[in-house]
Amino acid sequence: MKAAIFNTNIETILIRCYNTIDAGGHKSTIILTFMKGNDSMAHNVYVSPENSAREERAYRSTNGRKRARCKCIIAVCIVAVMITAFGLACMSPFTPKLVFSEVYSADGSEIIGYSVRLNENSQKADVVNIPAQHKNKPVCEIGTDAFRYCGSLESITIPDSVTRIGSTAFSGCYRLKSIAMPDSVTSIGIGAFYLCTRLTDVTIPDGVTSIGKSTFTGCRRLESITIPDGVTSIGDEVFLDCVSLVSITIPGSVTSIGRMAFTDCESLESIIVPDSVGSIGASAFSGCSSIESIAIPDGVTNIGEYTFERCKCLKDITIPKSVRSIGEMAFYGCESLESITIPKSVGSIGDGAFFGCESLESIVIPDGVTNIGEATFMKCKCLKDITIPGSVGSIGEMAFYGCESLESIVIPDSVRSIDENAFKTCRESKIAIRAPHPAEFYGYEPTEYEEWSME
Repeated sequence: MKAAIFNTNIETILIRCYNTIDAGGHKSTIILTFMKGNDSMAHNVYVSPENSAREERAYRSTNGRKRARCKCIIAVCIVAVMITAFGLACMSPFTPKLVFSEVYSADGSEIIGYSVRLNENSQKADVVNIPAQHKNKPVCEIGTDAFRYCGSLESITIPDSVTRIGSTAFSGCYRLKSIAMPDSVTSIGIGAFYLCTRLTDVTIPDGVTSIGKSTFTGCRRLESITIPDGVTSIGDEVFLDCVSLVSITIPGSVTSIGRMAFTDCESLESIIVPDSVGSIGASAFSGCSSIESIAIPDGVTNIGEYTFERCKCLKDITIPKSVRSIGEMAFYGCESLESITIPKSVGSIGDGAFFGCESLESIVIPDGVTNIGEATFMKCKCLKDITIPGSVGSIGEMAFYGCESLESIVIPDSVRSIDENAFKTCRESKIAIRAPHPAEFYGYEPTEYEEWSME
């Protein structure tokens, strides 16, 4: 005999199968016994072989669906447990591991403190508290590359024991929004905050005397900063590509501004360079497209190449009598510059110095300048009047190319050579050139845009 039990909400069905052969030769007479709850009364129903097969198929179908539902529920439960475990793991506090290295005295005789850096396996640290001491010695340095490219770092506490922040210490910490350096810090290394792209607020301690190369390069959200008294130099590329920097205060203690120090600070509207500054590096203010005016202090002797290149809003600039040379492309693309006075102290003007100064209407080249270089006044479209002094011996290629408003020019007797296309204007009316010698004398072939005459 074989039996099967079905459990439902209202009854239990017991199936008894008897292997019998009836008069028609059919096997398997099936008796169904119905029991409700704990009722001991049984109701027997004889089922024919056809009914038996139909009930068996129904049973198998129902049982298959139940198994599928069970498997689905189990799978959902497993996934839910895994997600919960993962979430709890993510929420669990993470304690970053710090590595300490000995710092020795100048003569190497004793350990005076420790330098700290983040363990390589702790790069996911978001909050770091640096202890003031390690093994009863002060933690005095944040080491070179200490937290470099720690992309999850959002907050750090630096104790008063730290006196030095090493090179590229926080380079690439793109989630770091602010940092408070204690007054004990006196030195900030090269590229210390390089590419901290979300850094909006930083205070430089009063004890710092120099700001190293590329310290804040690429800090694209940095809006303002105050350089403390005591800083004597602003290094190369210190604020390069700080596109949100609106204002900056340079103290009277600063004596030099490095190469590309403020390049592409396109939101910087004004800047006061103190009289203490004696040196301004090449491209120092290149791409500062919002600056309208600037005064170069007495004491600066050279305006380097590309110093004010692409300062599109610059309308007014004062060049002191101490300046002796103006470098190549120094004012290239200063589209709003209407006038400029070059002092008599200037003896050299570099190639392309005023290239693309489209609003410049007049300029006086001082005595002492011996050469007007290549493309010096190229595409100064509004230039109407220019005086070439008797000290000039040569005029370079395309020196006045595209000066569409220039109607006449006088060549002094001192000039001995004029290079190709020096006066080509590309306009319908010709420019009148008056010279003491014919064009051949200068090795020059006039274009169809020039009318040459001898005085």
